[in-house]
Amino acid sequence: MTLSNDYHLWITILLFLYLPSELLAFKCYICNSYTDAQCMGNDLDKFKMECKGAAVGCRKIHFFVKYTDQDNTEERIERQCAKTSQGYGCKQVFGTNGKRFKSLNCECGSDLCNTGTTPRLSCCFLMLSTLASLLFYLKSD
Repeated sequence: MTLSNDYHLWITILLFLYLPSELLAFKCYICNSYTDAQCMGNDLDKFKMECKGAAVGCRKIHFFVKYTDQDNTEERIERQCAKTSQGYGCKQVFGTNGKRFKSLNCECGSDLCNTGTTPRLSCCFLMLSTLASLLFYLKSD
């Protein structure tokens, strides 16, 4: 086999290994602690759901809300399918609208990854890393 044929063979193999999981719908934990307190915990099995439509990943939003006329701070967690991407990882958001709030919005790109605040690597990222390594290896020969 020539170098060009080897290169095409490897790309074909990698696509067959990685793409099928990317084409399937995401599965995420979907819940809101405002309506179900169990969403705050770690026992999330009953919240496993397949995302409807074109989801780009899963998201967990951890809210801390302080109403201006009260002294206490309310804590909530919402787990959902991400329909649009804000970029994998976590972002802190602050705001006011009759109440002060902050939230930690974490987005990830693999099934059931919205359990905690640490994002997991997506399959696409792993595929791109593998392809980059393969290209580097082939060019060094």
